Amino acid sequence: MQAPYPKQQNKRFLMNKSGSKKPTPTATPHGDELPLRLVLHIQNPTGGAPKILATRMRDKLIVGRTSVDTPVPVDIDLALFDAVNTGVSRQHAAFYFADGTLEVEDLQSTNGTRINGFPVQSGRRYRLRNGDELEFGRLQMVIKIIRAAG
Repeated sequence: MQAPYPKQQNKRFLMNKSGSKKPTPTATPHGDELPLRLVLHIQNPTGGAPKILATRMRDKLIVGRTSVDTPVPVDIDLALFDAVNTGVSRQHAAFYFADGTLEVEDLQSTNGTRINGFPVQSGRRYRLRNGDELEFGRLQMVIKIIRAAG
């Protein structure tokens, strides 16, 4: 038996000036920047003060390291943070941001990803919170999301 009307998706709506409903986007297409910054407080493997890397948040960011002999596109390049010696893969992980939630997924990296010391399974997304410690290989960092100025 067919339903008398098509099944609607669970979407939020805004009323426009004419009174009709139009969907409110809940995520941006890949590549569009959000009004947020992802801030990584990267621990110095040899000791000393952590270094800070900040980037505009997008719905998806690939994290890894570039290499002269095999250039692989990444959105966050950890090569300047001794990534090759700390076990960061060329395309190590991906950050996802949707519906106000930041998640990370290990992209079958060689040396794994850990959240607060616990290893994660490749191919599965894990929710991150401000202040979580994240490790790509042996490169340690603390995650923060902040509202971007202007």
